[in-house]
Amino acid sequence: MTRLRMLQGRGGKGLLPEGVADAERAAVELESHGIDVLYSSDQQRAVETARVIRTRLGLPRIRL
Repeated sequence: MTRLRMLQGRGGKGLLPEGVADAERAAVELESHGIDVLYSSDQQRAVETARVIRTRLGLPRIRL
């Protein structure tokens, strides 16, 4: 629990609309960096963030 009394960690919650917007902004910033590969953890929010970014960058999904 954070000092703001919010739970963190492996909860099953997905991205909020603000998180999707943050991921889209990150993708725009990353476009000029020649990213070939994007890795994420298996946490739902990380997977959703990676999906937004990889879609914008035109990267394929590769599950390990």
